Amino acid sequence: MYKKGETIIYPLYGISKIKRIYKEKVEGVDKEYYEIAFENGLYVSVPTDQANKLGMRHPLSKKDLAKVLKDLNKKINIEDETMSNLADISKEKLATGATEDAVLLIRMLHSVAKIKQEKNHTLSLTERSNLTSAIDFIKSEIVSVFGQKGLQDFNLKNVQEQE
Repeated sequence: MYKKGETIIYPLYGISKIKRIYKEKVEGVDKEYYEIAFENGLYVSVPTDQANKLGMRHPLSKKDLAKVLKDLNKKINIEDETMSNLADISKEKLATGATEDAVLLIRMLHSVAKIKQEKNHTLSLTERSNLTSAIDFIKSEIVSVFGQKGLQDFNLKNVQEQE
């Protein structure tokens, strides 16, 4: 259970805060909800009993986040099957709320961009959008855990330049 005022990570959107916890009657049954506020001003309500299933979580520790990010700029081989299922894979990875999945997606999309670049093609609009979403998600957790300086420490500038 999360507490009012806690910082959490929400899938796809990244860093957010629990603004309040409230009860509401739904079909005659009292249900408890988290009201979550994002940095962009968006609010959502999530049933407390569904939060973990939806991928809500606390930010990683400094040690765990640094461990996940060490592979951020490593190359990855992309198989033909991955290329043909990239849209589904991207959607799945973004929906988990796991930092590891966002890092893997960034690595995959960078590799796809290089493959396409060799053929004088670029990432599709959807692929670019998914890459931007994954990068923004990672950036929000880095800033939450390490502060603004963390973006430089983990070389996020290089990641963005590869877009």
